[in-house]
Amino acid sequence: MVSARWLSYLWPVRVARGKGAHGPLELTWENGRLVVNSDQANQSHGALHRVWQRVLAEAEGAVREAGSVLLLGLGTGSVVHILRQELGLDTPITALEDDPLMIQWGREHFGLDKVEALRVVQGDALSGLEGLHATYDLVVVDVFEDLDIPPGWENGEAVNAVMQRTSPGGLVLWNTISRNPEQAGRIAGLRGQLRTWSAECREMHMERINTVFMVRRHSGR
Repeated sequence: MVSARWLSYLWPVRVARGKGAHGPLELTWENGRLVVNSDQANQSHGALHRVWQRVLAEAEGAVREAGSVLLLGLGTGSVVHILRQELGLDTPITALEDDPLMIQWGREHFGLDKVEALRVVQGDALSGLEGLHATYDLVVVDVFEDLDIPPGWENGEAVNAVMQRTSPGGLVLWNTISRNPEQAGRIAGLRGQLRTWSAECREMHMERINTVFMVRRHSGR
């Protein structure tokens, strides 16, 4: 019998469908890869995986030097896979994820339950930051509600909460999406807030709609 993986080179093969925290999710084989999609976009291991491959490659020097990683928005583990399998790093990772279905599929289908030095905390990422007391050398922000940044994530309160958990001199990689003027305005607000914390705020533009901010926190703040 031809496997679902090989059939997926001809057409997508659905494995499972479920109700996620922000809408329906599908676990699907596409072109030989297992991915997670919402009704509107890839949520893990597809286009989003490519975004993070490029960003982490661009920042590879700092990524390899990091002694600790905080991941806000785990999904089913694209960033974890890149750090562990593609870059070969064993850096301790703390990950916050609000969607229990993502965590479940990550463990059942993407091997998250076998990843060493990975701590997964289920719950809202912004609220979860309040329960953390450590600071982290690398902070990856990949928090979305389908194709939108959640309300409040572009304002000073959210940026301050993230930066306070970032080690002085540490690196923040913050993914955003802009598809319309309203979203572009919110991203402009986020850009301004991030620059209050850093003299080094670079941007990478990918997949037509993604802008990832690369921000080095001021050592003295």
